[in-house]
Amino acid sequence: MIDPDDEILDAVCALPEGEAAWLFTVVETWGSSPRPPGSMLLIDVRGRETGSVSGGCVEQELVERARGGELAGEIHQSLGFGSLSFGADAGESARLGLPCGGRLDLVVE
Repeated sequence: MIDPDDEILDAVCALPEGEAAWLFTVVETWGSSPRPPGSMLLIDVRGRETGSVSGGCVEQELVERARGGELAGEIHQSLGFGSLSFGADAGESARLGLPCGGRLDLVVE
């Protein structure tokens, strides 16, 4: 079985030079969460996913944001990273399919 961290690192190393990609890391969860803190997801400019931060429900939202160019606004240019939260309220949890009203905080690089 391939270690998930190794899979992410292999995908980063396989990116063509200069190609943009986004790396998401779970930093904190509340309530029920399918993936623990430290879980990672890489999304390249074509929307290909490596790894997982939620078991599928949040990944689709992140791919759509990446393809729509919305993630660039989440990155603090002076820091090189940003943060995102999912499931902050019951409506968003239901829309994304987060179980049991869970909440998920991510760092995006």
